[in-house]
Amino acid sequence: MDMVRESAGGGRRTVVFGAGERMIRSYLIPWAARIRKENLKLVFKNLTSSAIRAELLARRLDFGILRRERCPEGMERVALKPIPMCLLLPAKLAKGRRKCSWQELAKIPLVLLEGDGRFTRFLREQALAAGVGLDVAMECSTWTQVIDAMRVCGLGGFLPKDLEKQFPAGFAAVVLPGLAGFAEDFVIAWSAAEAEKRPEIGRLVKRLGGK
Repeated sequence: MDMVRESAGGGRRTVVFGAGERMIRSYLIPWAARIRKENLKLVFKNLTSSAIRAELLARRLDFGILRRERCPEGMERVALKPIPMCLLLPAKLAKGRRKCSWQELAKIPLVLLEGDGRFTRFLREQALAAGVGLDVAMECSTWTQVIDAMRVCGLGGFLPKDLEKQFPAGFAAVVLPGLAGFAEDFVIAWSAAEAEKRPEIGRLVKRLGGK
């Protein structure tokens, strides 16, 4: 990104972010509302952590939000607050309980995010240690789909705390042994060289909070 990009009209300089849909909705859009006076054109690209890493290295992104372990060496970064996971059960299954054992959870049909990510592996290890198998009734590709499946199909599920405003109505958050030991670590990464060359990048760097 050697040249400064400007939008067509209004003189707004363009700043491009790469992040997953969830981080765009839960972090970037609320953050954008707080920096409107910067008079910038913000572009939010929905990308995987692997794609964000590649695009950062190719200098096709100004900022990227990605998992800490995927951040390229040599990039400046600021850590976001670790994000815990929550177990949510339909009220009729929770039955007023505030805690749930792994043995009890094994009897509840669940919807999970598909794939073999860190949290899926964590769940598998925890269930194995507890000597139970989980009743996975559905797997979905996005957190939005997981939330829809929980609400429409009445399934239990795990959701990251940063999506709290989107938690389905009629569900109760319950404590599950060991779940507090898992948290997702994200960072916002950028090129220090770009921040030095482009004033708008430098200004935004100062407004990147860890919340």
